[in-house]
Amino acid sequence: MGVKEGGKILGLLGFRIRENLEDVSKFGEVSALVVNAKEKRRGVGRFMMDYAEKLTYFINSSATNRPATDSLNWLITAGED
Repeated sequence: MGVKEGGKILGLLGFRIRENLEDVSKFGEVSALVVNAKEKRRGVGRFMMDYAEKLTYFINSSATNRPATDSLNWLITAGED
C-alpha cells in the first residue's frame, strides 16, 4: 500500500493477511513501513497502520464469523531503521 499526495509518494506499507491454522483465524503481517523523511510527524504511518488494522479486522471477522471487535493479532517481520 502506498500513500500519495499531489503525485508525491509519502509512504509505503508492506502488508499481508496470513492464516493461523491452529486457531482458525487470520492475522496481519507488516513487513515494511516506510515514510518519506520530509513527511514524518504528519500521521502518514499511523494512517497506513489504521488501514491495515481495519482490513485485518474485516477479513478476520468475515472468514471466522467472529465479531470484528475480537482481539487482533500482528506479526511484524522487519526491524526498525
